[in-house]
Amino acid sequence: EGRDIALSAVKTPEDGEDGIIVRVYNSGYEPETAKLSFFRRPNSVYLTDTNESRGTPLMMTGNGVEFSLKALEVATLRIAL
Repeated sequence: EGRDIALSAVKTPEDGEDGIIVRVYNSGYEPETAKLSFFRRPNSVYLTDTNESRGTPLMMTGNGVEFSLKALEVATLRIAL
């Protein structure tokens, strides 16, 4: 969710661990807040680098997360179910 936020990929992690990788990007020229909602609450959600290594944990709000994206920024999230 977000005016210029687009989902660009949903896949399994390259390292074969449980969970999913989600990539989103801000296609706009202004910063945006991205909101992702899940059917059920994940165990954890992390921002990652392009190699899918765990980075910054995101705070869960109910069954979702919110995070900021700069203009034209791509974010990769690692979601542990």
